[in-house]
Amino acid sequence: MSGSVTNIATENLINDSDKVSGTNRKSTLIRTIAAILAGVILFVAITKQLDYMYATHDMWDRILMHSYESEKDIDIVTLGSSHVFCDISPEVLDAESGMKSFNLATPSQRLDCTYYLLKQALRQHDLKKVYIECYYWCGAEYEIWDKTAAEYVKTEVTKDPANYATSWALSYAMKPTAESAAIRLGAADVEHGMETVFPFVRYREKLFDGEYIKETIATKKSDDYKNYIYKYEETDADGTVYTKEYCPKGYLSDNGGKLCDSEKLYNRVRNLSDYGMGTESRKWLGKIISLCQKKGVEITLFTAPMYDLQLISTGDYDRYVKELRAVADEYGIEYYDFNLMKNEYLDIKHGEYFMNMGHLNSVGAEQFTKAFWETVNETEKERFYDSYKDKLAAEPSEIFGLYYFYTEPDGTMDAKGAPVYKSREYHVAANRDDVYDITVTTSDGETISFENVNSFTLPADSHGSIEVVGESGNITVNY
Repeated sequence: MSGSVTNIATENLINDSDKVSGTNRKSTLIRTIAAILAGVILFVAITKQLDYMYATHDMWDRILMHSYESEKDIDIVTLGSSHVFCDISPEVLDAESGMKSFNLATPSQRLDCTYYLLKQALRQHDLKKVYIECYYWCGAEYEIWDKTAAEYVKTEVTKDPANYATSWALSYAMKPTAESAAIRLGAADVEHGMETVFPFVRYREKLFDGEYIKETIATKKSDDYKNYIYKYEETDADGTVYTKEYCPKGYLSDNGGKLCDSEKLYNRVRNLSDYGMGTESRKWLGKIISLCQKKGVEITLFTAPMYDLQLISTGDYDRYVKELRAVADEYGIEYYDFNLMKNEYLDIKHGEYFMNMGHLNSVGAEQFTKAFWETVNETEKERFYDSYKDKLAAEPSEIFGLYYFYTEPDGTMDAKGAPVYKSREYHVAANRDDVYDITVTTSDGETISFENVNSFTLPADSHGSIEVVGESGNITVNY
């Protein structure tokens, strides 16, 4: 009997001990979870505060996405680079089409970003038409300096570290969605993971810059920032002051800017004679088209008009046109290059219609948008020349300006480890193979003359003015 009592008492003590132990474990687990949650909340709060102090988010992306999220029932989206938000007026397109349009374009928009923005728009709206702008700068291959290999290597926009920031800026401005996450995670390589996750890390060199922090916070506290308003003044080379404003529906209004003759100098950034469309660009363009076709949404490719100086600088612009036509033919869709349009249908290839070399001003955008809508709803092709070469040959002779590229490394390296060049090779951009008399006046008053040439070389650090005189006219540019 006493043994049974002892056993029962022992069992009770064990059970009580187990209960206490279980309670303690549960309590410890709760405290641990609470501590982790508190740590996470504190960490998020700190990173948000650091973003507020340091991260100067791109104003275009911020205002664009705010405007997009305010729109209902979008019928038409146009996507691409700044050539969209400068060149296509949503207000004019709405009036011409009788539908609701939106320019979902961002500066130097990568085609992977185009894909995810489109995917989100297709999910959120019952789209009727999609127009994809195909700027060669965003699609063609080119060379960059590889510091590790100590040589130039071939790349394209989606693989160039110089373009990671465009995707980061866009993803930071978007609301959290699967598409914004995909854009951010695909923005850069693993080495730039911290910048991808935490915006403030991109500004680490400003860590102890009190003036920068003060200015950043002041901007974010301003009424314009809070109300998504951004406008600023610029001055043309002829002294004309004009206003640029970020407008709703993805449009940059340029009230009065124009391309003056003295500004018609272009640094060649792509050599289409040597490089065509990149494999990554081709892949993403195919995914974009397939996405629309799978959804049963009409998709059209186009290229917006650029000032001819920029196009001539590429060497063989028609090569890229042929590649885009091949893509369009493969998928059975239309491609329109408005740089090939005949003047009787659109005559805006003049400085008064451009704010700079690649972008139309508001006057040019209004005319282009009307011609754009009329053209994409036509079935005939007589509006266009077969090639850019044909267009140049058919027009009256004209000097468009000068373009240049760097030559002759001087044996030193810059801060990024890239070669420093001691000279620039200049070429006259015209639609005739003529020769010209060139007079260079340097900033220190020296005069240099070249006779019967269409190209010449100057020191890279030389500045002043260049006068070009030929049978087709003359032009003076600042360099």
